[in-house]
Amino acid sequence: MDDQSVGGMSDMGGADYKRGKRFRKLCKLMESGLVTSATVQLRNGTMVACIILVVSSVICFAIMRVKLQDAVKNVRVFSLTGKGYISIQWVMIDLAVVASIYAGILTAKLFTDNDEATWVSDLSSNIKFFKDQHTSIFESLPQDLSLNNAKAFDLTSFVSIWKTPILPMITRTSGVPKTSNVTLFSLGNSFATDVLDVQNAIAVGTLNDTFLFKQDPWLDATDNGYASLFEGYYLGMNALMAKLINQSDDLSRAQLIELLIWGVGVTSCVMMYMYYLLQKMDYQRYSLYNVFLSVPSTLIRNLANKTITVGEENSSSSDDDSDNGILATLGANARAGPFLSSDGDGMVSNPGGIGGGAPGASGIGGVGAESRAFGREGSPDHISMSGFPPPLPFPIKIVNWIKSLYQSYRAGRSFHFRASSMISISTMKRRSLKRNGRDNIIMLTPFIVWGLLIIIFYSIGDAKLHDAVVPIANMNVVYNVLVRMQRTVYLATRICSNATDMTGDLSTLQSELRMEVMNLRTIWNVMLFGANASLATNLGVLLPSKGVATVDASATQLLYRTSACFSTQAVFMNGRDNPCTDTVNPFYEMVHSGLSANMDRLILDASYLGRVGAPDLSIDNQHLLFIFQQGTNNIRDGLETLIDSTISTVNSLYNTVMALHLIAIALSLIVVIAFFYYVTKYFLKAGSMETTRIAKMLSQLPPELDIETLVIYSVLPPKAATAEMAKTRRRSLVFRNSVQVRQPNDK
Repeated sequence: MDDQSVGGMSDMGGADYKRGKRFRKLCKLMESGLVTSATVQLRNGTMVACIILVVSSVICFAIMRVKLQDAVKNVRVFSLTGKGYISIQWVMIDLAVVASIYAGILTAKLFTDNDEATWVSDLSSNIKFFKDQHTSIFESLPQDLSLNNAKAFDLTSFVSIWKTPILPMITRTSGVPKTSNVTLFSLGNSFATDVLDVQNAIAVGTLNDTFLFKQDPWLDATDNGYASLFEGYYLGMNALMAKLINQSDDLSRAQLIELLIWGVGVTSCVMMYMYYLLQKMDYQRYSLYNVFLSVPSTLIRNLANKTITVGEENSSSSDDDSDNGILATLGANARAGPFLSSDGDGMVSNPGGIGGGAPGASGIGGVGAESRAFGREGSPDHISMSGFPPPLPFPIKIVNWIKSLYQSYRAGRSFHFRASSMISISTMKRRSLKRNGRDNIIMLTPFIVWGLLIIIFYSIGDAKLHDAVVPIANMNVVYNVLVRMQRTVYLATRICSNATDMTGDLSTLQSELRMEVMNLRTIWNVMLFGANASLATNLGVLLPSKGVATVDASATQLLYRTSACFSTQAVFMNGRDNPCTDTVNPFYEMVHSGLSANMDRLILDASYLGRVGAPDLSIDNQHLLFIFQQGTNNIRDGLETLIDSTISTVNSLYNTVMALHLIAIALSLIVVIAFFYYVTKYFLKAGSMETTRIAKMLSQLPPELDIETLVIYSVLPPKAATAEMAKTRRRSLVFRNSVQVRQPNDK
């Protein structure tokens, strides 16, 4: 191998070494704190945005969960109150039957002497059930209020109804009645005590069997249970219904507020903040690509024909650049040759500049040509030496932001920036970067989709809660239908027993029965057709805008279309044949005609008993037989099925809203975790690899091109760039002086 070949290989090795050294210096410069500040801000800002979303999601979910749990608790209290409401009437019916049995007013079709133990046992179980429900309701009330310091009576307050002494209670001592106002809780306890006294007296045989209905405990229990206790529970049910409806409205308002604050406000703020950080990231990236605008097109074409690979070794440097730092040789490179401009392949002229060479040579490092390299002053493409646009007023920034969103939407560019897509390599006189913010829009897409899903879920929840008024009101209506039907059975039994033997005012009982039948017909029509079926103005009638059949398909089937019995018992009480299975029973066809037909028949029979004369009344009356037998069994079971259905509808509604909020917070966590993982694991890493690739490309340019100076003025702020260049010149001057001092000694 000749000396010329060896010298050529030595020159090639030296060139590779210089390119590697230049590459490492460019990497260190591009990865310095000032250059990568936008990357750090994006990483930290992403963490802050994710924390804000998580905290706001947890707060909104916690608020709605507490409110929904409170609503479910009130539904449970409503169910307890309704069961106590119903059990009062069963106790009243048991008292009437037991009194008839002890008075000898018997019928083989309903009850005989042999049925005494059965009815006394039923009385015992019903009063025990009532007492348990009554105590449970009181325990569910706020315990910070006592019976003595209750606030002024409020008809719409369930607590006030229970703890304000406004209900008249009759107590008899040796047959002399005395009236006093007590609380609902005290009245219920007194009612239970009277019934237990009747039961205990029957058990030990201390009462006169024939005149049981004349004893003080029996009279007190029937008077208080029929009037005051019924009234107190009726008011309590209406108050609870109003509370549940108001609570549903509060939930709806809370959802709307959370929708505006969380789904719209927080999401919009986070999106704007992330867009701001992504824009800063874009400025950082564009500032690096701006260097290519100052490089002749011929060199760019040559770079495009090369394959630039970025390996793991490029991410670190083994050279600590002890020779005066990163930019120690920039001054020497600046003297080596002219600075090439972006105007075609020519040189940037700089009259009065320092240095010579080819025509159009610039000053040192091409500093005098920096404005030409990055666009004309005041032009849309103008970018300062640092790569950042000049500051703009805030309103103009907002307008530009909206404009960029619109332009980015119309742009159909790829997600990642590529040098080939942003550098216009053409024969045009002037080259400029084509801005493309579509990747920013794509980065914001998860937040946009998440915000839309939150809006959709909350809108569905709001619609569900608005629809809660009807099932809640219907729940109260069905309870009242069952109670009114029970009171009709009780009065019909009393009327027929009184006409036979029991002393009492028959006309008064018939008047009360007519009133009860009218109330039953009204509330029954409201249950079927809604509030428009009645002209009544009380709260329980006005609120149900739709009947149960219009909101529940199973209720429609039960009311009109079923051909089966509703009773779950194989035989009715006392072992008598069930008309559901006894084909020779006169009521067999009727009980297989649906709940609506059975209730209509009961109302007609009760109306007859309310206006017929005493000679036509007896315990064996066929009208009483249908009322008593169907009212205490078949119709009762059908109405209880409706009650369970309406309660299930309300609970299902609240559970659906809760499920929507669970899905919303789950989606929030998924979006936050996935976005943060993507940004930190892929997006920022891709940006770092892109920076390394740019440094690799720039290091391939001819050494005569002072690319380091271009990078300094492109990526650093003006003050920092000027200070860095001054520092570099001083280091270069010191280095040259030291070389000149050593040269004479070497000779």
